[in-house]
Amino acid sequence: MLAKWWGTLKNQPTQIIFEYLIFSLLLLYIVALPVSFYAAKKIIYTIVTLFFFYFILSRDKKLFIDKILLVAMLYLLASSLSLINAPHELWGWVGNGLRRIFLCIFFMLAIAHVVNSEKKIMSILVCLSLTLFSVSLYSFYQYSFDPTFYQFNINRAHGGMGHPTLLSTYVGAHVFLFICLGFFYFEKYQGIFLKIASLTCILTLVLTFSRSSALAITITSTLLLFIKKNKTLVLCGFITLVISTGLILLSPGATQWIKNSQSPLHLYLGGYNQFGGDSSQRVNQWKAALNAFHQHPLIGIGVNTFPPEYYKYKLVPDPFTAVGVHNTYLEHLAETGIAGSTALGILLVTLYAMAIKIYKKSSSKLNHILSLGLGLSLTAFLIQAIAESSLQAWRIATVFWFTAGLIVALYKINFQKNQL
Repeated sequence: MLAKWWGTLKNQPTQIIFEYLIFSLLLLYIVALPVSFYAAKKIIYTIVTLFFFYFILSRDKKLFIDKILLVAMLYLLASSLSLINAPHELWGWVGNGLRRIFLCIFFMLAIAHVVNSEKKIMSILVCLSLTLFSVSLYSFYQYSFDPTFYQFNINRAHGGMGHPTLLSTYVGAHVFLFICLGFFYFEKYQGIFLKIASLTCILTLVLTFSRSSALAITITSTLLLFIKKNKTLVLCGFITLVISTGLILLSPGATQWIKNSQSPLHLYLGGYNQFGGDSSQRVNQWKAALNAFHQHPLIGIGVNTFPPEYYKYKLVPDPFTAVGVHNTYLEHLAETGIAGSTALGILLVTLYAMAIKIYKKSSSKLNHILSLGLGLSLTAFLIQAIAESSLQAWRIATVFWFTAGLIVALYKINFQKNQL
């Protein structure tokens, strides 16, 4: 009886139902993430659970030897080695960190498999553009009429996500998709809407007063102008107009902060003593991370353990005893050592190699532009990660794995149809 039931589950219609459920939940995740991370997290758990059922039911042995799966599992294994150096009392912290990585990896794989057509990708883009446009509009309202987030006497937009960093990472990691599609693919109504969505998203980034986002937008925009030399003047004028408008709308506290900064680097590092901040604090955290790495270079001090272990590795007296690194790469070095950081590097190289191959060899203009937009979105995220612990925070980390999943999905649509 059990064998008959199992045989029924393994038929193709059942697998199609699983695909439909996972894809529907993926669209729901896009809408839920900026509104409630509790709901978004539960959706991710459900997506991964359903994908495991599909994974088990599949008869395709290639599921188990897929390149991106092997690379991702290498990253998980290398990160797991850090448990050896973690104190026993922090094994729960390490377990939570490994669970986050595990779930995010299979979230990426679920996207890579379920988003298996251009039609599904377009559905995701429509949902994503409408969601981000709505979040940006709400951010304008919150910034202007409900200024609930003040830091060092500076009003900063957070769009209901709790912190400006969350909003800036979420928006900054997707805006280049809209820019690329709006300027280089769609025309008429779709193109106009995507240009407006891009405008509102960049204005939102300015109002968050996130210096890491400013650096990411500057570098990634320059890269886009270098790659797509046509429409350069239009893009330059567009971006300049948006940023100029945003600077005019900045609060007096933010304007004063900029004027009083001793240098662009001082401004970027995020502090000025007049407002109660200290630009050296982030540098001190980075030095502490390097100190942890020097003491445990091979496998690190343990995934997710730097904040509670900070007091052991800080080099100067400060009031902080438990704080993150505010640098994703140094935090990876400290927590997972050379092993975990190398595995992460291999994963990133794999993702970029996929995006570049699609851009150069895809016969579809849509996929050509999508690969550019996704590659630039990934780049913007990684630049922001220089001053943020982006892959260590649940809500921000899922943005990275979502983008990675779309890159892999697009690659499979172009070169590996009907394979995971």
